[in-house]
Amino acid sequence: MLFSGMFSQEYFLKTSCNKKASEIANAAVEHMLNLEMPIALGMAKAALVLDEDCGCAQLTVSAISSNNGEMGGSRSQKLNDINVASLTDEERVWYNYQSAADRDERQRIVESAESKHPDSPFVAALRANLNPMNFAFYPEYAKKFPSHASFAYNMMSYGIMYGQLGEVDYTEASKYIDKSLELHDGPNAFDSNAEHLASLGRYEDALQ
Repeated sequence: MLFSGMFSQEYFLKTSCNKKASEIANAAVEHMLNLEMPIALGMAKAALVLDEDCGCAQLTVSAISSNNGEMGGSRSQKLNDINVASLTDEERVWYNYQSAADRDERQRIVESAESKHPDSPFVAALRANLNPMNFAFYPEYAKKFPSHASFAYNMMSYGIMYGQLGEVDYTEASKYIDKSLELHDGPNAFDSNAEHLASLGRYEDALQ
């Protein structure tokens, strides 16, 4: 599984990691954005083997920790172990986002970061985390960052199937599943496609 995302796009324009660890850590971020948490966690830990101070990888582990009860240690404990002074500006945005007390504070962090880092695919992706069901966000993200939009295309397929991005149309939704798969080699888009088919009662197709 390690090599499934090795040639992913860089979501962070600059990381605190060495070159090889940065490549793996960015791939971990892509898997995380695509909700493939076990793969993301494994890749982040692999990056930390190569560079134990890789902030991007440390932040990926801490971000996943609250969703993964068997990992041991809370998100706050993992954040406390990070040397904040060594983080890049983009990584520090994510550190502050994870440390925020509530959604309003996270909103302020994202808005400030977007103005300072308008070309950062990861900073832009943080807005989706504020409100994942804001389907209008995903076409805008895909237009601005087409090479990083695998997760956005996947969510656009849901927007269509939920009737939030035009008429409910599986054929149209499946086009965005294909776009997602063109950019990212991971299981989530297949799972999404199966969910869409099941919602139409096409259970055998969903199973396949």
